[in-house]
Amino acid sequence: MYRFLFLFCLLGVGYCQAQEVKKDVASLPAELKDNANAVIRYEGWDVTISSQRSMTIHRRWVVTVLNEEGLRFGLPVEAYSKSYRITSIEATLYDSEGKEVKSYRKKDFRDHSRADGFSLYTDDRVMYLPFTPASYPFTMEFESDITTSNTAAIPEWSPLKAYMVSTEQASFRVVYDPQLGFEQKEVNFGPSYLITKQAKTGESLYTASNLKAIRYEDAAPEFDVFAPTVHSKVKKFSLEGVDGEAGDWHDFGRFMYTTMLEGSDALSPETVARTKALIANETDPLVIARKIYRYVQDHTRYVNIAVGLGGFKPVAARDVDRLGYGDCKALSNYTRALLKAVGIESYYTIVHADAGSKYSLMDDFASVQGNHIILALPANDKMVWMECTNQSIPFGFQGSFTDDRTVLIVKPEGGELVRTHRYKVEDNKSKTQAQYTLDAEGNLKGTLRVTSTGLMYDQIYQVATLPKLEQERFYKERFSKLNGVHLDDIKHTNDPDSVVFNEDISLTVPYYATSSGGAFLFPVNAFDQKETGLRRYRSRALPFEITRGYQDEDEFTIAIPEDYKTEALPEPYELVGKFGAYHAKVTHGPNGTLVYQRRFSLNEGVYDRSEYEAYRLFREQVAQYDAVKIVISKKS
Repeated sequence: MYRFLFLFCLLGVGYCQAQEVKKDVASLPAELKDNANAVIRYEGWDVTISSQRSMTIHRRWVVTVLNEEGLRFGLPVEAYSKSYRITSIEATLYDSEGKEVKSYRKKDFRDHSRADGFSLYTDDRVMYLPFTPASYPFTMEFESDITTSNTAAIPEWSPLKAYMVSTEQASFRVVYDPQLGFEQKEVNFGPSYLITKQAKTGESLYTASNLKAIRYEDAAPEFDVFAPTVHSKVKKFSLEGVDGEAGDWHDFGRFMYTTMLEGSDALSPETVARTKALIANETDPLVIARKIYRYVQDHTRYVNIAVGLGGFKPVAARDVDRLGYGDCKALSNYTRALLKAVGIESYYTIVHADAGSKYSLMDDFASVQGNHIILALPANDKMVWMECTNQSIPFGFQGSFTDDRTVLIVKPEGGELVRTHRYKVEDNKSKTQAQYTLDAEGNLKGTLRVTSTGLMYDQIYQVATLPKLEQERFYKERFSKLNGVHLDDIKHTNDPDSVVFNEDISLTVPYYATSSGGAFLFPVNAFDQKETGLRRYRSRALPFEITRGYQDEDEFTIAIPEDYKTEALPEPYELVGKFGAYHAKVTHGPNGTLVYQRRFSLNEGVYDRSEYEAYRLFREQVAQYDAVKIVISKKS
């Protein structure tokens, strides 16, 4: 996985040092405290790219933290590695009146590896200040200097950091050698942001002031989707000691192939022979690829490798074959090598993976982007996508981690931007077939089968790998509306070839129906009630997003006690609109049973704020009808 050390390094020498910054809370403009947990009093970056192999980064920020929720924005931390050296680092703490409380030098910072539980080799480290505030509010000032030979990844700049954080002043200055081909791209700039730019040959300066905090609102997009951001690059760059030049994605892909991939797919004669024996006489490329993919899943495991060039270059396929492990780069490249050994072409693919948002590579700004590698296999005029780091995900299945976004496939002749698979609403389906019985005391006993496909499969299939106690905890949370639910039996059937997952559940719910005057009252939809969970806003400021669409289809057969009858059935209900559709009805079935049928679909999209109230009402109406109740009483 690519390393983005600059997630912690924001920048500013000459310009940011010159700024006089107030540190007392009283001087904060009232509008910057509204909806804010923290206020960036000043953030300054100074980046100097003096040559293709030399970049220095000076960063200074001053943050007033108003409460505990804003603490993470006031904690000094800087990431580094052998390629990114911290030459100086210091911090100063001020009280609410702006008086200095304590100063910190490099010796006061702790040094810690950034390795996680999946990292086998990494030289990524962080220096951080182990600070716990005695009270709020307080102000922290922080300065650092970094030097690196890597000019391929210039920090991006956004004067607004997150929801509920405002900015009083910010600057981003880049001094560069014009012969390197410096470029910048502005994203999400608009009249509501006070951002200015001054540029001359060899220097670019952005400044921002008085940017109010943005309050989070229900269903709002990820903050990065609409935050103003500046991206920077040089066409002539260096990456871990390797010089390159790329004006577009085709050139960038060629650089990646020739410097990072070429020669890395060599395998031993024994491995080639073993791979050919694995496929035997099979001739269908997809069947062959499926077998090889399964082999990789069964014989390797994922670990992170991020040492020097290892942060970008995959470990050689021969070494992965010998060791049995690798990161996303290594395992994708290893799978590519095995396919190549039997005459099947596939492509190493750079993607920004994130299940919460569909981040695409910028099509008009070729640079170091993305955080993950997958494999693309051309088949029948389309691409089959392979996630090589997951030992259980089906062949050719893309989950929400990498679906529906622009990625770069790396070919020997150059790079090519393509779009990963986009799921339709009807592809992401959850179908529930259930039977439950109410006895004369109002207890429910039932069985249900839930069949999931598409991205609904992606959300549920790994529950089968959980220990029994965790499975029970999962289902009790899922059926939390059923007070006192007892799970009698849980079974799972996973069909990875068809990408279908079945859950077979037997359960008992005491006193599900409420007794009242000799009659019983109960919600007919026992297992799939939706909740609104959306707040009402007098004046909404943000658009809202339905990240992915899906479809529910339910059919429940309900048996009531023989000596009971239904007082009346609810009228069929239908709701169709821009955001989705809902259909529900209850009818009489054979042998005195009731049959409840329901279909609900939700359409993905980014919608204007003016439509939010209509969407909230749509979801509220669905929730209201999902909770509709039936009365049964004794026959006379």
